[in-house]
Amino acid sequence: MEEIKKDWSDIFRSFRMAFDPKKLFLAFAGIIISVLFIMVVAGICQRLGFISVSPKLIIAGAFFASNLCPYEMLLIFCKSMMAFSAGKLIVMVSIVMGLLVIWSIIGGAITRISAVEYAKDESLKMLDGVKFSLKKFWSYFWSPIVPAIGVVFFALCNVLIGFVGKLGAFGDIFLAFGFPLTLISSFMVAFVGIIGIIGLCLMFPTISAEGSDAFDAMSRAYSYVLSKPRRFFTYFFISSLYGIFCVVLVGASACFIVNIAFDTVGIGMGQKFKDIIAAVNIKPDYCSIISASASDFKAGLAGIDNWAERFVALSIVLCLMVVKTGVFGFALAYIGSAKTIVYFLLRKDVDETDISDIYVEDEGPDELEDAKAQGNGDNEEGEDGAEGVS
Repeated sequence: MEEIKKDWSDIFRSFRMAFDPKKLFLAFAGIIISVLFIMVVAGICQRLGFISVSPKLIIAGAFFASNLCPYEMLLIFCKSMMAFSAGKLIVMVSIVMGLLVIWSIIGGAITRISAVEYAKDESLKMLDGVKFSLKKFWSYFWSPIVPAIGVVFFALCNVLIGFVGKLGAFGDIFLAFGFPLTLISSFMVAFVGIIGIIGLCLMFPTISAEGSDAFDAMSRAYSYVLSKPRRFFTYFFISSLYGIFCVVLVGASACFIVNIAFDTVGIGMGQKFKDIIAAVNIKPDYCSIISASASDFKAGLAGIDNWAERFVALSIVLCLMVVKTGVFGFALAYIGSAKTIVYFLLRKDVDETDISDIYVEDEGPDELEDAKAQGNGDNEEGEDGAEGVS
């Protein structure tokens, strides 16, 4: 690996770090598991009448294999959840908690691998990264929840003061004297919420680098944002802008490869291949990875009489979905790598801690025995050498 410069230019290492097969596989698996989980929850809750969003609509939007853009998908889901009910609250909490469990493990493993790679210039095994995230699971899980709990707590303080204000004349007097406290609580809601959202990207890297708990992750995130806001936003802006460029580059490259495959296979197979592609509305003349339509796929497959050709069309559709998921996986791997580097740089700037300083787990009994045996062997060689000299 190239020498670490320990400044903002290290952020440009994120592109190569994101191409680590281990991180790409973890991100790919995380996306698939997340989509399947949402489909199962949405399917069950739709059957129970909690929501009206179809699992098919969710899976279509998740893969961009729909005529609806992600913003429209999110808008439909929010409108479905807008009218408050106990059932919809259960759905929302179930989805959020489930995704948090999934990405506490996946995100923790990705940031741990990135932390070891950047700080120690070593390649951590994927299994070791997953073991670390499982060991620190509750730290990863609670780190984004703790700021949310703080926001809810201070908001409930205002609600409580308003509730007491309903108690006749006593309530009016209490509210008159207690209203300044509501301004303080409101300030805390804004402070904890806004800084928590801004520093959220530093929480997982903190745990991966320090092996600490959720409260340390939150305190460091708040401290680094408030202590060096200009540095933080500079690093954040550079990593975000470079990340957009990298994702666009990877997506365009994927589209280019798909188009080459379509063109070269079409030359050999001729009109038959073009008919299959046209039937499922896969257009090789522009970015098929983004523009493919799930409804057109279904209608096109139904219009193919030959079972073998239908199988070919289905396999092409599945391959495109894999490519799409791979592009999204790269984006997530980049986020994990870039934000880990940003954390190390901010830690150096604020705490003056060296980049190479990273939490290392205690060695197990087998490793300690091997180390002792090796040490004893070295000592015996040294004694033999000393005797020979004498």
